Amino acid sequence: MIQRTWNRARNILFTPEQEWLRIDTEESTFVAIFRNYILLLAVIPSAAGFLGSLFRGNNFFLSLIWTFFFYILSVVGVYVTVKIVDFLATNLNIEHEHIKIHKLIAYSFTPFFLAGVVLIIPPLFWLSLLGLYGIFVLYIGVNVLLKPNDEERYTFIILTTITIIIIIVVVFTLTSALTGINSNYILL
Repeated sequence: MIQRTWNRARNILFTPEQEWLRIDTEESTFVAIFRNYILLLAVIPSAAGFLGSLFRGNNFFLSLIWTFFFYILSVVGVYVTVKIVDFLATNLNIEHEHIKIHKLIAYSFTPFFLAGVVLIIPPLFWLSLLGLYGIFVLYIGVNVLLKPNDEERYTFIILTTITIIIIIVVVFTLTSALTGINSNYILL
């Protein structure tokens, strides 16, 4: 399962169009995508953030609490994003199956989760901006999975991108508020 997840993540990064075509034809459920992909990938920034927090001199127990909340909020953040984007697609009259929105969002988060590995070294936090590659991955995924017309496509991608960025900021902010460990350095 881990090898399959790694192969999917690698393909999303390096050959996104071909991988979206494979994803489009796969039979899957939201639960399977979450269990076999999101729950595994969310470990990367959580574990890296834990080590980075320790390297910054934070207490082990508080760092562990930060990791727990960050992991849970990241997973919940993906779920909330799916629900918001499904609502957006419906209101923009984009014909879609709900599972395609689930696939689109879950797999578009791949670069964000993988870029989270840089949280292990606090001075390199700015490299987490590499996660913005997820916007390109999202763009390709929208074209393959949903095939909206041009006007709908750009409105949908802009609104979805804004939603994803807000969710990521909320995850970091809530994690900091709940644990008392400042993770604002990540958002600079």
